[in-house]
Amino acid sequence: MTEGTVTKTVRNTSIPKKIEWDINVPDSKRDILKLLSQTLHAHITDYQIKDNLFTAKVEVCATLLYLPEGNEEPGISSLQSTESFLIKGELPPDLIWDFSKADCTVTSHTPVCINSRKAGIRGHLTLNLCLYQNVSVPCPNTEGKPIEVLYETVNTYATCVHEEGQFPFSLSFPLPNGKPPVAEILETSICVKNPDLKAISNKAVAKGNLEVKILYASAHSTLEIAEFSSPFTEILDVGSLEEIHQITYEMKPVLHTSEIMQNEENEAKNLSFFGTIFIQLTAREEKQISLVTDAYSPNCQTKLLTKTAPFEQLCCLPEETFTVKEMVSLSDTQLDEILDVSARPVITGAEQSGNNLNISGTLQTRILYKSNSTIHSVTKEIPFALQPDSPKGSWDNISVKADLNHFSYHILNQNNLEIRAGITIFICLGKQEQKQYVEAILLEEDTPQCMDRAPIVAYIIKPGDTLFLIAKKYATTVDRLKAVNNIENDRNLKVGSYLIIE
Repeated sequence: MTEGTVTKTVRNTSIPKKIEWDINVPDSKRDILKLLSQTLHAHITDYQIKDNLFTAKVEVCATLLYLPEGNEEPGISSLQSTESFLIKGELPPDLIWDFSKADCTVTSHTPVCINSRKAGIRGHLTLNLCLYQNVSVPCPNTEGKPIEVLYETVNTYATCVHEEGQFPFSLSFPLPNGKPPVAEILETSICVKNPDLKAISNKAVAKGNLEVKILYASAHSTLEIAEFSSPFTEILDVGSLEEIHQITYEMKPVLHTSEIMQNEENEAKNLSFFGTIFIQLTAREEKQISLVTDAYSPNCQTKLLTKTAPFEQLCCLPEETFTVKEMVSLSDTQLDEILDVSARPVITGAEQSGNNLNISGTLQTRILYKSNSTIHSVTKEIPFALQPDSPKGSWDNISVKADLNHFSYHILNQNNLEIRAGITIFICLGKQEQKQYVEAILLEEDTPQCMDRAPIVAYIIKPGDTLFLIAKKYATTVDRLKAVNNIENDRNLKVGSYLIIE
């Protein structure tokens, strides 16, 4: 038997961070009458661990939509701002790890109107940090030694590849035919649709479609929506990937800036977007490690050096897509026009019950609409739940990620519309077991085994007995017990029957 390499979690910690800053209304924009909505996006631009201190630089992009004072069309304006925050956390001393994973999410936020010329961004972030180590599980050397060994098989995994990459992108699009020129971009969202990653030799080829959606005020004093899509291909340098590996990945685009440009007719109908695609890849290999849990020598005294270590199991379930369908009531006033509807799924709970997983979440939906010549913004949380089957056993950690697969809405009447969303979830299950195993076997060859017993013993089998334990007790071998008692399968010992021990 050879040594095995397994992955263990060295540290898993969450660091909360309260964020707040203020945005002043530029001189070129009108006063704030009413705040409509706030959108926050957070991403880690850099992090490091030094002297037992974890430090991450997090960039938070905020967009505020508001109703301005006055009767000028289009009757909506926006404020945009980006701030950087340092999130720090102390780590225990003497930690050793091979690779780390960090991500940051916005957990809650709300806009605050300070006065007619200033708005406040208020929110909370949670930064998650995981440290991992690939460790070697040694096997004691028994070659050529008169030793009886008891093995136990443990299902676990080893991480073969963990790579992260940042890839800048630059996109340029003309406005679709029939769309009026752009006066101001009010809000921009970007996502990756149809992501795919394939391993080729020592490369990982990542593909997908970057989809951009903008809400803008036109030069004709109207509110408009425009959507664009562009395929991308990026290549990561990785180690050797094989079919037996479990590969998980994430592609996260972050928009940095956008520009409005003139076309050949001197109309503001060309748009450019600049940002970064963050790609993270992890490849794991399921392993079965045979641990030595007990050993002895029939001929001499033995000393066992034992060690306790955590062994983790990981199970990534196939992705699952389901549809959320819900009727949403807006108000008692007459609905004149839907300006924009956006949504994102958020997982709120995950637990195991028997052979099922109970996954719950909400589809956070923002509806921007016009009623009685006034623009309104309504946020609705549409709950959803599902119970996918889980593998046998009890799982300590349930990690769930949700992506929006498709989204649409349909106006039912003056006050109601129907929301339909396709949500794809990715579930990863984990559990940890503490196992004691034998790291080394020391033979005291100058101290022979002394057994005070008759040459032949008739032993009555008791509950819990195994051939190994009986052989150890009487300083014989398992093979000798099998031969003397004509035993082929050592698992079929019958309580109350007897064994002849010579």
